[in-house]
Amino acid sequence: MTSSMTRRAVAAARCANIGADDQFEHTVHKPDLRGKLPESWACIDCGVNTAPGFFNRKQMEQAMALDWNDQGVKQTFDALSEVYTVKPKIWKVANMEENGGCLCIGCLERRIGRMLAAEDFLRNDPFNAMPGTERLRSRRGRRGQRPKGLRP
Repeated sequence: MTSSMTRRAVAAARCANIGADDQFEHTVHKPDLRGKLPESWACIDCGVNTAPGFFNRKQMEQAMALDWNDQGVKQTFDALSEVYTVKPKIWKVANMEENGGCLCIGCLERRIGRMLAAEDFLRNDPFNAMPGTERLRSRRGRRGQRPKGLRP
C-alpha cells in the first residue's frame, strides 16, 4: 500500500469514527436483473424511448447496489410511457424473442399487420395497469384497469 493510500484510509477511518483495532465491513450485493429489465427502453425499430426517465438494466443494478438503506429506487410511469406486456403469441408473430428488446405500440402493430386489441394484452399484468400514452391506453381498453390489490 502506498503512503497516499494509507493516508486516505486513515482519513476515511477518522471520518467514520473507526479506530485502528475496529473492523468495518460492508458487503455490496449487486443484483442481477438480466431477463427482468431491458438493456435499453428504446424501440428497436424506430428508436423512440418507450419509458422516458426509467433506468435500463445496468443502471438499475447500479442504483440498487447503491441503495444501502433499502429505500428502493423510484421509477415513474406517466403519459409518455409505452410499457406493456402482450401475450407470447403476439410477440412471436412480431418476430420478437423473449427479452429481445422493446417495441413502441406503432412498431409492434406494423410488425403484426394490425391494430392491437384489449385481448392481446396479458390479463392482470401490473405493466398493463400503469399509465401510458393515449395510444397504448386506447389499445388496452378495459383490460388496462388496475388488478386487484395494486395500489394507484
